Amino acid sequence: MTEAQKEKVKDLIRGYLQPELEEISTTADVPGYSTPYAFSKSKSDKKKKLKPYLKATGYKLAEDLDNQDLKQVRDMIRKEVASILRDIWIKRAIWAK
Repeated sequence: MTEAQKEKVKDLIRGYLQPELEEISTTADVPGYSTPYAFSKSKSDKKKKLKPYLKATGYKLAEDLDNQDLKQVRDMIRKEVASILRDIWIKRAIWAK
């Protein structure tokens, strides 16, 4: 038997022995969650757990925004994005010439 024939026989045997898989998903390499507080329940628990991190970085926890403040922020963002898109549209029109 030649070397090429041996390889062909090995390939045929491997083809019969290995089942065909359409899709495979494993989590064997995942060591676990790297965020220990990912599934905490209440806001007070989150604030307590954030306290050491905030102190270490020098940040302060922001206050909750009411609906009026959120509406103002949304409007400012919407206007700014519209302005950016308008500028892009104008520049694109000029480039096309």
